[in-house]
This record gives sequence, structure tokens and C-alpha cells, in this order.
Amino acid sequence: MMDDIQVFVLKGMFENLSYFRKVSNNLEERYFELDKSIVLKFVKDYFAKYQKIPDYSVAMNSFSSADYTSEVKKEIEETLNVVKTLDFDSIEDGQWLYDKTKEFANERAMFLFIKEGAMELNKEESKRDFSGLEAKMREALSINWDEDLGIDYFDEIQFDEVYDWLSNATHRIPLGIGPIDNAICGGIPGKTKFCGVLVGSAGLGKSMILSNIAVNAVKSGKNVLYLTFEIDQKELRKRMDAAFTDLSLGNIFQLRNEVKRRIIDAKQNQTTGRFIIKEFPPASISALQVETFVHTLNLKKKFVPDILILDYLGIMTPISPKSCNSLYEKGKSICEEIRALSDRLQCPIISASQTNRTGYGKESVELDNIADSMGIAHTSDLIISLVQTDELKENNQIKFEIIKSRISKDGIKGMLNIDYDKLKIMNKDGLSDQETINIISKGLDDIKKTQSVKNSGIT
Repeated sequence: MMDDIQVFVLKGMFENLSYFRKVSNNLEERYFELDKSIVLKFVKDYFAKYQKIPDYSVAMNSFSSADYTSEVKKEIEETLNVVKTLDFDSIEDGQWLYDKTKEFANERAMFLFIKEGAMELNKEESKRDFSGLEAKMREALSINWDEDLGIDYFDEIQFDEVYDWLSNATHRIPLGIGPIDNAICGGIPGKTKFCGVLVGSAGLGKSMILSNIAVNAVKSGKNVLYLTFEIDQKELRKRMDAAFTDLSLGNIFQLRNEVKRRIIDAKQNQTTGRFIIKEFPPASISALQVETFVHTLNLKKKFVPDILILDYLGIMTPISPKSCNSLYEKGKSICEEIRALSDRLQCPIISASQTNRTGYGKESVELDNIADSMGIAHTSDLIISLVQTDELKENNQIKFEIIKSRISKDGIKGMLNIDYDKLKIMNKDGLSDQETINIISKGLDDIKKTQSVKNSGIT
């Protein structure tokens, strides 16, 4: 089948300009058998020089006078004849070829990476050199099939499409925490690059809030991947169970059967998303390992996350630690790599960071109080500070403030009520998640109507 798809790919390259433009940058000669790789190179080089696809006759004439052995020339001629006479009617639609091409290129890139690694392993231990494999693995995992050509500013149809998308609350993923969702216009953006960070002192409850975000997203039908670098995954699952089932953490073992029943009922109702919890050792995982694990889940479990939670940034490592000469560079590098990963996965990422010593005990946390690096502040799309004074702790409350946001206003403050028995955050306004979403959606629609009136000369 691999040989067949190579012929189909060449057919598309010769006869379909749209297909050629979509796939040519990601098709390397090394993915193909020798004769087919030579043909592919010719088509790409010809297009680069003349800005058009060559005819079969041009290719035939070029190869007849090329400096190849007679055997290779014969194989090239046979390949061109097969490609030219191939019946495209056997393909249901153009999308089939495009999807198969992506699958082929991705698999070949990974296969060649694994093959090179195996060759190194076969060498004597003293002669092995794995230094270049990390970059090649990153290359294999990050083939870009982006077809987005950007926004044509004066295109009236795109104008309406953009504003319709921006004003549609369903394009956001509610965190399920009413006061915060209200502050950030309904939730975080879904299916796009986004990095949000919770900042607070050690022991304040950042992991509890991340757990609530995960549980709420799962309950709303989203697939959630929660990676923990600090808490044992079995212990974390127990905490999630309390929040998910609304049962006391202290009685979770005595209520084991009830916990299981509520989880099974939720699954059978088919209203929940899928939920994966995975533990990695601290200071051992980078964005590259996260990406590898996400791809593994897709291959083995057909699991694709809608939201990814990393607990937490400060105990991750950059892809190339030696290039980071300071805490600022390390934190900035980690955050940039995570945000880039979010873009490749088209999946928002939420994480956390601790405050530094100057941030402990403060009633208001600022960007320069982030312990791991101001580089995190410079890179993140959303930063929410968390503060809990002794008085707030007595009242089971945590104060939050939006100290940086690319999706809403900065400076919005609010209060979270905590049920520590169930490790749940209670919505202070008493509204259900759906009621909160409806209110936000109505507000966004009102903004859109106002904007349309102001720009009536444009629309």
C-alpha cells in the first residue's frame, strides 16, 4: 500500500495545483522509493523555477537525457507511465488523497527517525551519538499542514465570519468557575493556541483549582488530559472523584460503591468527555515529551484532548536546558514551548506557577511576583493571581485577580468559595454553569449588535 500511495501522491502532484500547494512543502524525497523520489524532486524543482506544474511529456524528455543509469531510467519511465495512466475515478474525493498524503508523510517521518535511532543503538556504545535525534524527533512530530492563509482585511465575508466567531460563546471552554468565567468573557478559547497560568503561593490550592477546571470541562463534554508532575496519579484521581461526584473526600473509601456508581452513570448518560490522568516525575518532562505522549494517546486510545492541564510549569524542563543560562530564560523557554505546543495541537493549555518570596503574604500579587520567571508573564495569554490571607482562609475563600489577559480586561477581581470537604469551588453567584454561559452569550450578542451599528458603513 505504501508503494500505491506514493503513485497516487505523484498523480496529484502532476495534475492538481491545489493539492500540490497544500502538500509540497511537507513531502521530502527521503520519504519515497528512489525512482519516485527523483520524480517528486523534478516536479517540485520545476514548479519552483517556472511557477507551474510540468506536463508528463516534459518530465519524460528531461529524464531521457538525465545522467542516471539505464536501470534507474527504466524504473522512472515505468513510474511515470503508471502515474499518467492511473484512474483517478477510483478515488472517492480529493479529501481522501489529501488525508492519505498527510498520514503517509507523518508515518514516514517517524519511521525514519526511529530507524536512525536504531542504527545508533546498533553501534558500539562508545561510538553512539544521539545528540541530533531530539531535533529530528521534534521535526517528525511537528509537520505543519496548516491551510490557513490568514485574514484578508478588506474581505467583507471574512469580516462577518471573524465577528460571528468572536461573539459566539460556544467557541470558548468554560472553566466551570462562575466568577472567573464571567471575568474572562465565558471561558478560554478552544481549538487554538492558548496558555493560561494560575499564580499563587505554595499550598494555596492551585492544584485543587486545576482539578476543578478539569472536572468541570469533562462534565461539559470536553476531553481532558491532566498531567501531574508532583502528585501521585492515584492520589490525584481520589481528589478528582470527590469533586466529580460531589461526595466528601474524608468518606471516599466508605462510599466507594457510590462513587463508582455516579461515575458509571455519568458515562452512560453520554454527556461527559473522556478524562486521562497521567503522572510524570518532576523536572524530567519538556514540551517535547508532552507532545510525544499526546500523540501516543491518539495512536493507542484514539484520544485527542480539548484541553490540556499541566501541574505545573515550575517543575518542567526546557527542551534544550543547556541553552538556558538563567531562571528567566528557563521559564520563558518552557512557556514559549508550551504555547507553541498548544498551537500545534490546537488545544488550550492551563498550568500554574508559584509566587516568589516577595509575593508571599501579599494581598495583591503582581506579574513580577511569579517565582519561575517574568518570562512566563511575557509569554502567557492569561494569568490569574490567587491570594488567601488568614482571614480568607478562615472563611474558606480565595481571592483572584486577572493580572494579564489577551482575551478580556485586566484587573477584574473576584472571590472563590471553597468546599474543602469535597475539594470543590462553589460559584458565589449561585448560578449554574449553563445559566452563566447563557448570560455571557447574551452579553456578547449585545456587544456584537452595538459593534454592527457603529460599523454600519463597513458591513
